[in-house]
Amino acid sequence: MLSVISKQRGLNSSLDPSDQIENLYSLIKNPPQNSRVIEVTPFLAEHILENLNIGNRTKKTEKIKTYAKDMLGGNWSLTNATLAFGKDGYLKDGQNRLSACVRAGKPFITHAIFGIDPESFIHMDVGANRSNMDVFTIMGVPYPSMTGSVLRHIVAYKSGHANTKNVRLTNDELRKFYVDEVDTNVLEKAIRLSKITKKSTLIPVPPLAALFTSLQRAAMMRRYASS
Repeated sequence: MLSVISKQRGLNSSLDPSDQIENLYSLIKNPPQNSRVIEVTPFLAEHILENLNIGNRTKKTEKIKTYAKDMLGGNWSLTNATLAFGKDGYLKDGQNRLSACVRAGKPFITHAIFGIDPESFIHMDVGANRSNMDVFTIMGVPYPSMTGSVLRHIVAYKSGHANTKNVRLTNDELRKFYVDEVDTNVLEKAIRLSKITKKSTLIPVPPLAALFTSLQRAAMMRRYASS
């Protein structure tokens, strides 16, 4: 299998650790046009996770266990799944596989792509593979675990509904709504205030935060209309 790995700025277990890191950064700095088939060692995987894994989604513990078991059992093969690195130099996809490599203590072979536009990262696997919390975590949004639910309640209120039962939004639609329609500072304050209010009212945070955000927006619109 190693015969298919490109020798130009190659990455494989036969290289010294320092050469592995040097070649990785060379590929990141001057990305090839096509994907590369590389062999990732536990050493290199750990280096990437510790130094190049910023703003990624939460690790999937069970997936890591499964991947590590497959690697240890020799059940891991080269597929179309890739490691992805952005133009900013950071890992964009593959942290669970890298974590499994470290856990198993065995190298694995994978396709790798370099030079991805960081702005496109939020569009990667926005369907079933990424939850809305993953998307908002990637975007660096405060309270990512609550933001999607709050936004659904805001959309429901705007549509005249008291709950989100009939609100169906994809991750990308939630992202666009957050970027285009929401005062993010107001939303952050609303969630923070709702977390405090919940302690005495027991009303869940998402509908409270959506209500506070909607009321603040309505007040701003009234002030604007009267000015």
